[in-house]
Amino acid sequence: MFRHFIRKDSVSRVLSSFLRSLSSSSQVKISEKMAPSVTVTPDRCLQDVPVTLRVTGLSKNEHYTISSSINDSKGVTFVALAHYRSDETGTIDVTKQPALGGHFLGLFPMGLFFNIMPNKSDYKHHRFSYKDVTKPLLFDIAVYEGSFAPHIAMMSAEGMGLTPVCTVEHSRLLQAPGSKRIIVNEGKIRGVLHLPPGRGPFPGVVDMFGSAGGLMEHRSSLLAARGIAALALAFFDYEDLPKTLDNFHMSYFEEAVNYLASREEVYGDGVGAISVSKGGDLVLSMARHLPLVKAGVVINCCAANAVSTLTLNDGTVIPALKFDISRVRLLRDGCMDAHDMMDDLADYPECAIEVERIPGDIMWIVGVDDKNWDSVGHAQVAVDRYKKAGRDHKLQVLKYEGAGHLIEPPYTPFCDLSYHKVVRTGMVWGGQPKQHCQAQVDSWQRIQDFFHDRLTPDPKTKL
Repeated sequence: MFRHFIRKDSVSRVLSSFLRSLSSSSQVKISEKMAPSVTVTPDRCLQDVPVTLRVTGLSKNEHYTISSSINDSKGVTFVALAHYRSDETGTIDVTKQPALGGHFLGLFPMGLFFNIMPNKSDYKHHRFSYKDVTKPLLFDIAVYEGSFAPHIAMMSAEGMGLTPVCTVEHSRLLQAPGSKRIIVNEGKIRGVLHLPPGRGPFPGVVDMFGSAGGLMEHRSSLLAARGIAALALAFFDYEDLPKTLDNFHMSYFEEAVNYLASREEVYGDGVGAISVSKGGDLVLSMARHLPLVKAGVVINCCAANAVSTLTLNDGTVIPALKFDISRVRLLRDGCMDAHDMMDDLADYPECAIEVERIPGDIMWIVGVDDKNWDSVGHAQVAVDRYKKAGRDHKLQVLKYEGAGHLIEPPYTPFCDLSYHKVVRTGMVWGGQPKQHCQAQVDSWQRIQDFFHDRLTPDPKTKL
């Protein structure tokens, strides 16, 4: 009889309320047990773009190890490891929380990408190798419970039987979508031209590296991503080019400059040039003797023709500023600190480059902690010569405290020591990780602005 007094709509309301309470309770439990997750934002970007790395769903106020690993183009594994402590919400945000230990300490948001080091079981004193800029750099990110960085560095996580609580893959691009890569094998020129997306015309820059030789393209491809047509130019130890640093001829570099300026995608009024180390003094000589070179960026270079003789187009031979091996400092494992090895330019003025007579503009980048040679002293020589000639407005010097010799585009893996095939041992380049990273970020934007400003024709001059 009792059931006749219960209305159907009342039963429906009670049942719905009960189901809602169950659903709400389940959601609370699920959220409390949310699985750990690591995200990198953006998950795919150009190499010179900073990212945010966050781990969520962790236990509160607990220690974790985050690892970042990647294989370079030679198959060498590079790893960065850092300890963090999760916050009250079970979150680690590397842009806000400091690393407590591992390969770096303190707040270093890009440390897991910039401060990667060769795995101990791989090549000794190896520098990160970019061989194919068309392929993305793939970083594997893993998060482990506990502070295991030293042990992982010694054994590997797999060898310890550790299972990550979460993982993610992050892609960093050296070439922008829509950019063009053109192999250049015309006349004597050996290199690769990187063109920005679009029709142009664009500022054009000849891009070289130093005494490592061969061909490096990663800076050229990133310059193209930022609207600059860049010719990655080899000048020795590549294909049929000379195998040694003994002598160079200005005609080779003139041919490259003329080629670049003749491209329809490039403003033909003049081009720029950029290089580091030995290539830097070649850029200075190009800017001095080739009228089409309107702007030059030199990174940790000499104010003299260093190591190699240079033959000018009129047959004049500029002798080389040599070095004295007896002045080298030997460190552990036979590694060399060559800061004081070069001869004093004051004793060999015939080796000096007439930088004060360069018609165009020069940006001179200096790492104060450079261990390859006295970059600070050579930059000061240039400053003094420009001032004496009353042309110091044509020279801009950027000094970076704590930066070493190899100042490259942002987040290029830090290299303070690597094997040098010319001296056949490890060479110390110098630099402190955080300050060197900051120098790369700051100088990269200034380099772009410099080339765009100096090499883009003023519309008023076209009227």
